[in-house]
Amino acid sequence: MLTPYRAHEAKKPHICAFCGRRFSRMNEAERHINTIHLKPFSWSCAKLGNPLSAFQRVTAGRDVFDVCGFCGHEFKRSEGGEALAETDSSRLVTHARVDHKMGECNAAKKFYREDLFGQHLKASHAAEPGVWMKSLENACKTEEKPLG
Repeated sequence: MLTPYRAHEAKKPHICAFCGRRFSRMNEAERHINTIHLKPFSWSCAKLGNPLSAFQRVTAGRDVFDVCGFCGHEFKRSEGGEALAETDSSRLVTHARVDHKMGECNAAKKFYREDLFGQHLKASHAAEPGVWMKSLENACKTEEKPLG
């Protein structure tokens, strides 16, 4: 008969080489090691110091749009060109600050899992899932220096 400790070991055979914590699935152990011990990447709102960095320029025929990385809303540029007019810039900054509360969260906080950063964007910045959010996550991603 297995002791309670041995039964626990049998249910969680995957061990973290750094801290000895046990996991029932290999992918859980790998995720733990990558996010807790190795931390190869982090995501932070600090990378969005300029509200305009939350937007991606998209061209459709002759029209140029700025797409919000939080909600996917398209803002057509008034002059239709490559340059961002002052009125367009002001409209985009207002949208980011008012509708998505840019500048109101703890921008210094780092997330070491992309899914947790996505949850932060949804909860704190009224972000809506979609392809536009992926560009925002990429803009907020930083490669961390390796340990040691």
